[in-house]
Amino acid sequence: MMMFYQCNNLTTTINIKSNKIENYTSMFDYSSIISPAKITVNYTVQSSSIVDSMIATKSASSNVVKGIQVE
Repeated sequence: MMMFYQCNNLTTTINIKSNKIENYTSMFDYSSIISPAKITVNYTVQSSSIVDSMIATKSASSNVVKGIQVE
């Protein structure tokens, strides 16, 4: 699932509340690479680990960060 793949100038915040997501390959590859673009990924207690794995799909120049814990 390449949901945000090459969304170069995207600024958004998303909430990931499920830990049942199985396919997130290249999800953030080349995303938000044009300053000041930024993707913030909020998480729950249950989804924290999967969010870390999702963020790990970003490229070196991507501005994708882990946000805050939400309910």
